[in-house]
Amino acid sequence: MAVAMVAVDVAMVAVDVAMVAMVAMVVMAMDAAAHSATEDAGPMDSTEEFL
Repeated sequence: MAVAMVAVDVAMVAVDVAMVAMVAMVVMAMDAAAHSATEDAGPMDSTEEFL
């Protein structure tokens, strides 16, 4: 029984990690979208000047 409980705990942790990763990806995607929208209207930043 102890092995089964440990397996359940590991599965729950894996689900938590997956949820955090999904949230982080969504936040990064929204952040990138916001930056691209503002950069198109605003002046070029230092990274774009070299391209």
